[in-house]
Amino acid sequence: MRLLRSADAPDIEEQTGFANWLLQVGEGTVPGPSPDHGISTTIALPPQMVMPANANIDDLIAKVYPDLRYNVGNAQYLSKRAVLCPTNDNVDEVNN
Repeated sequence: MRLLRSADAPDIEEQTGFANWLLQVGEGTVPGPSPDHGISTTIALPPQMVMPANANIDDLIAKVYPDLRYNVGNAQYLSKRAVLCPTNDNVDEVNN
């Protein structure tokens, strides 16, 4: 896995932690909220990655793509953002 790194030490620490967390997710080794405190298929997401339960698709787009209308043609802006969905049905919902 590769992540671009900032020259700023706090950013490097945050990016390293996030990269390690992503690797754990991909490898299925993120500790989850299971009764035996072992590995689970349920993981806790960092708060900044979670939308409120009452949020809608427009809220999600506004959070992930702030000022989208001013950056539609900005490839660098778009390449730094993504909406990940667990199923194709969710992808279809977001894309419509």
